[in-house]
Amino acid sequence: MGVWGRTRELIRQELALPVPPQLGARHLIGILLLVFFLLEVLTGILLMVYYQPTAESAHSSVQYVMSTARLGWLIRSLHRWGAQLLLLLAGGGALGLLGAL
Repeated sequence: MGVWGRTRELIRQELALPVPPQLGARHLIGILLLVFFLLEVLTGILLMVYYQPTAESAHSSVQYVMSTARLGWLIRSLHRWGAQLLLLLAGGGALGLLGAL
């Protein structure tokens, strides 16, 4: 059994474990907020390589990312959708907390 086989077996064992009963929707929202925040940080760092924040070159640098940079369209789209979902989750979590008070 190679490395991939052992890794796959470990993942299967972990997925077979029961989920603790105290984990609920709030924990899920918190985990998703963390995942989307880390996605924003990672894609933001990658976009920072190409983006030039000046009035003369901002639009052309975004065009370069979308059309020429390798997988730039994907990174920018992940960054955009990640930001939208992050705000949606944060707002939903805040409304859920207000409803619980």
